[in-house]
Amino acid sequence: MKTSLLQVCKRTLNRVQKPVVFFLSVLIIITLASVTVFSQNTKELHQTIQLLQRSTTSLDQIKAENLRKLVYEIQPAIYIINREVKTIGEGKPLVGELEISDISILYFKNSIFEKVEFLKIRVLSSTQAKTILNIPLLAHFKSLQYIQFVFSYSISPDSIDALYVPDSRVAVLYSIEIPE
Repeated sequence: MKTSLLQVCKRTLNRVQKPVVFFLSVLIIITLASVTVFSQNTKELHQTIQLLQRSTTSLDQIKAENLRKLVYEIQPAIYIINREVKTIGEGKPLVGELEISDISILYFKNSIFEKVEFLKIRVLSSTQAKTILNIPLLAHFKSLQYIQFVFSYSISPDSIDALYVPDSRVAVLYSIEIPE
C-alpha cells in the first residue's frame, strides 16, 4: 500500500507539473516577445553610432562614419523655420533641421530635398508630440537615410515610435537634450 500511495503522488505531481511548465513557458515566451517589440524601430543616436563603430563589418563602420559626419560636422543644410525653407552652405543640402510643428513642409515636393540624407526634427514639448510624421510620404527625399527626433523633455522610446509611420529605407533615431 505504501508504494501505491507514493506512485499516486508522483503521478499527480507529474500531471500538475506539465500544465504549470507549459503555462510558465508560454508566459516567458510572451514576455520575451514583448521586450523584443519594445522600441524596435527607434534607436538612441549616440548608442547607434557607437554600435556601428564597434562592428566587425566594414559596411557598418562606413555607416558609422557617414552618420557621425552628418551629425557632428558642418554640412550644407536646410533649415525650416516658421514654414520657410532656408539653405546654408554650398552645394545640395545633406542635412535638414526643423521643429515638428513644421513637418507639413516636408510633404511638398521640392528639388532641394533630393540629396538630404539626415533630418533632425526638434520636439520642444509633449503637446507638439501629437504630430505624426508619415515617412513613406517623403519619397521625394531620394537620399534620406536617417531621421533624428530631438526631445527637450524626457520621453520613452515606445512613445517615440508612436510619432511616425516607419519606412524600411530610413532609420529613425532619437536623443534627449533637456535645456538647463
